[in-house]
Amino acid sequence: MLLVVAELLTNAIDHTGGPLTMELWLATRDERLRIDVTRTSPAAPRILPARPGEPHHRGLRIVDHIARAWGHHLNHVHKSVWVELSLPRSSI
Repeated sequence: MLLVVAELLTNAIDHTGGPLTMELWLATRDERLRIDVTRTSPAAPRILPARPGEPHHRGLRIVDHIARAWGHHLNHVHKSVWVELSLPRSSI
């Protein structure tokens, strides 16, 4: 879970400007955590190819592999990237 949060925040800081917000929602009924990171940027996130030995372009691949689901919402000024993670019953 911490790796996904770190990737979302790192991408938001590295690729956009201005303030950011992060919101968390815990859904105990279906054992999931939703994380939204919003920044001033109209650019849609996308998974880019990464060459061997290149340290960039792996963050969303990691998120895609770990997350239950992920996506984004765009408007003219802001972009929100959201992730849903499954939680083990013992953590709720």
